[in-house]
Amino acid sequence: LQRIAKTYADNLKDDPNIEFVEFSLDRDEKRALDWAKAHDVKFPITNPTSFKNSESIDLPVFSFPHLFIVRADGVILEDGHPASTFTVAKLRDLKSGRLMPPGRNPDIKDGPNEAVVDGHTWSFTVQNGEAKIELRRPKMLGGLCAVSPSLAGDITIPSVLGGVKVTGIGRSAFKGCGELKSVTIPPSIWDIDGWPFHGCNKLESVTIQSDVIRISEGCLSCCAGLKQINVGTENRVYASLDGLLYTKDMDELVQCPAGLTSVDIQKDVTSIGNYAFNGCQQLTVVTLPPHTKSIGVCAFRQCTGLKTITVPSDVRYIGGCAFSGCEGLTTVVMQGDCPSSPNDVFVNCANLKSIHVPASSKSWAGMKEWLGIPLVFDAE
Repeated sequence: LQRIAKTYADNLKDDPNIEFVEFSLDRDEKRALDWAKAHDVKFPITNPTSFKNSESIDLPVFSFPHLFIVRADGVILEDGHPASTFTVAKLRDLKSGRLMPPGRNPDIKDGPNEAVVDGHTWSFTVQNGEAKIELRRPKMLGGLCAVSPSLAGDITIPSVLGGVKVTGIGRSAFKGCGELKSVTIPPSIWDIDGWPFHGCNKLESVTIQSDVIRISEGCLSCCAGLKQINVGTENRVYASLDGLLYTKDMDELVQCPAGLTSVDIQKDVTSIGNYAFNGCQQLTVVTLPPHTKSIGVCAFRQCTGLKTITVPSDVRYIGGCAFSGCEGLTTVVMQGDCPSSPNDVFVNCANLKSIHVPASSKSWAGMKEWLGIPLVFDAE
């Protein structure tokens, strides 16, 4: 997409041979919007389907997965599918609003499918010529996994199944693959749904390649043995450092592997993402960066080993159930003003008897408890 944008950005508007640019949003709207947000793409045109080259062309189309450049004589110059580069094709070859990308198997229909790779049967769903690995047939392994027999050891997820490019991993796809040690996600995959490796407690490392642009919240949590998340350096949405997953700008901590016993969070982080430390039961202390502004929903949920947490003075928001189930938590120190929070931040924290707050902060003045927990006012 970036290559196409760069190619046409300077030339398309003034090219007299270009009649219109057309794109469709039929695959996954969120994918396009995520990509656009990550790349600062603006949308000056409201839901356009096509426009003449004489109209505004601030390149909104280059954030979308299906793009056609069509000449006035009806010749398609290129289809902007991320995996495809087409030579000149006649307009009459355009079927149902898109060209068939190279390598697509025309015999594979949309809907549930199966393919055998190296003796393993993979269950996947095809939509618009792209495959998503997911459990579609509950009978397979009693509904435990999208692959039969279950995977073990070090694996690389196939980039093609049944002649169809694999672009997504569905929810709980590998649940029950308890003998997995490491997983490499190929460049073809851009979308990873919730908890695909749930219960894979021997999984130690996950490698994410350059094309992944959406990782569902808490996607890699609840893997008790996970110690390393690695992201390709060319990825434009995510990055990794010391095994932790961040957004590319290092502003948000997205995921901490549950198998770590200590963490060193990048100092410029301002946001702890939803489910970022979910299920990290071996952590006893976490030091939040000084400029942290928000702690997401269920960020430290079920961190049963966590004993103390200091919330920096810049924090203005703590999400629901952020520390729920932290049974070992005994000390919470608030360094700043009272943040915006729902009532269930510390639910099921049986050993948390009080919260320390600064006596100098007017926002705490007159309060005896917060979220049902007694306050202790500390002088600076």
